[in-house]
Amino acid sequence: TGSQGTLGIVTDVKFRLIPHPKHNGTLVVFLRSLDDLGDVIVDVMKHKPSTFEGFDNYTLMLSFRLFPYFYKTIGWINMIKLAFQLIPDAIKLMRGIPKMVLLIEFDGDNPDDVASKVHNLRQDMNKYNHEALFEEDETEFKSRKFWIMRRESFNLLRKKVKDKHTAPFMDDLIVPPAVLPQFLPEIRQVINKYKFLATIAGHFGDGNFHIIPLMNIEKPEEKAKLEPAMHEINALVLKYKGSLSGEHNDGMIRGPWLNDMYGDKIFSYFKKIKHIFDPHNIFNPRKKTDANWDYTMSHVRDKF
Repeated sequence: TGSQGTLGIVTDVKFRLIPHPKHNGTLVVFLRSLDDLGDVIVDVMKHKPSTFEGFDNYTLMLSFRLFPYFYKTIGWINMIKLAFQLIPDAIKLMRGIPKMVLLIEFDGDNPDDVASKVHNLRQDMNKYNHEALFEEDETEFKSRKFWIMRRESFNLLRKKVKDKHTAPFMDDLIVPPAVLPQFLPEIRQVINKYKFLATIAGHFGDGNFHIIPLMNIEKPEEKAKLEPAMHEINALVLKYKGSLSGEHNDGMIRGPWLNDMYGDKIFSYFKKIKHIFDPHNIFNPRKKTDANWDYTMSHVRDKF
């Protein structure tokens, strides 16, 4: 686990599935400011939600702009129903676009229990009322609109922007949730500096984010942005005591920075373990322990 194919090959695996809860509901939090985000996350996690995700104001506005295309995912009838459901939220947003939208989901086998969990968290969040607006969506159908925004907006963006494709070079960074009020604006500054078309969304409970810019790397000037942007992004992550990968692979793109993240001593252990299990370096060579930036860049695709 964690070696990502660099030490061996899995040939057989057994796993168990758990029953899917019958009901779920969501508390939606529109944060006007990121100042209290760290405290909000701590309070939310005390309630043990089943899912805690969110997205930034860029994703929100993108969702409204591309809303007509949601029919491709949910169909025309559901899209019309969704549009009517969004009317109250649109009225709320007239007071100002939130910096961040948090989606806090609870599930269970009893709908009343789920509704109670959603409401209890809402009550606990009252102290942030000067910074946030709330919506209790105690059923799966009512909360569906925001989950569609979270999960489908980037897919739509990718399809609607011509000549640009995903460039996942900073898509799995993770930092302690307490530092997010400082970290997220600095990440946005880097995104804006290099004029990336990118949204910020992720798993707020553990500070894990997937930021995947759309780029045209056929153009040399676009490809040239990768290295300096990644240096700045990684420097921010390490400054805030985070990790360059939270749940995805290191691969070639993050491998060259593992020594910076773990230090010479720990990284030397990685190399020794690799040599013990794979002395001839046949399992995923140029990944993790022997990755380097020149090799990585030579394998970035030149055409879509």
